[in-house]
Amino acid sequence: PVIQEDKPSAMKKAQVVDCVCLNIRAMPDMQAKILFVVNAGTEIVVDEKSPDKSWCGVTLPNGQEGYAMRKFLKIL
Repeated sequence: PVIQEDKPSAMKKAQVVDCVCLNIRAMPDMQAKILFVVNAGTEIVVDEKSPDKSWCGVTLPNGQEGYAMRKFLKIL
């Protein structure tokens, strides 16, 4: 069998910082619908290759996905 190598991933763990709670939105836009709210200290998975430098695609611990402002995330 052929063993496939893992491709480098842009997915990294991050922690919510510098806010009490962080809005996870449907789109990378301040006007976008808020899907979830996560508390400070929550560990989430971020996609660092987001085209918009001020937003990240995120995956929450429960598997839900959305977008969060990058300035409130500390990459671990």
